[in-house]
Amino acid sequence: MSPKCNVRHRAPSESFTHLDETNALASINDYRKLIGLDEVRNIKAPNSYPATVAITEIKGWRAMGVSTGRARELGKARANSIIDSARTDEILAEIGMKGNDFVTHAEAQSLIRAKDMFGELPHTVRMYVDRSPCNICQGGPWTYLGTRITADAGLTHLRRHLGVQRLEVFDLATGKMLVL
Repeated sequence: MSPKCNVRHRAPSESFTHLDETNALASINDYRKLIGLDEVRNIKAPNSYPATVAITEIKGWRAMGVSTGRARELGKARANSIIDSARTDEILAEIGMKGNDFVTHAEAQSLIRAKDMFGELPHTVRMYVDRSPCNICQGGPWTYLGTRITADAGLTHLRRHLGVQRLEVFDLATGKMLVL
């Protein structure tokens, strides 16, 4: 287990309930409070709350991710307790996308933490996110530093690198599932 106690947690066994679209927001709001972000009060108005938070559950353990740009607004010391910048750079180098910042997004952070927790991920992984994933996380296309990036990038590329065959991203704001 990482010394970063606020990065991942396990629900108490006596009240443990597996995540689904009806209870994921409560876990996300608990995490938001833990790291000093406002909780989501209106899931249908994503611009009314700061940052994106994602949660992935594997074997009853929950790996949380928060968009790093917003986390850094909490202050450098606080952000460093949430984000492992060295690990982020390492993953980018491993997948040949150094210089691309999609792994700083909440969805990628949650998936990377889940991988770090278990070493091997299940073939199908489901994640919940409190706002719609951006084009980068959805797999593009988008333009980065003047270069057009295709759909074989972003979370699709990362999930393959981490050994996940199917990544299901449930967007709590729209109630839709994105399958990568």
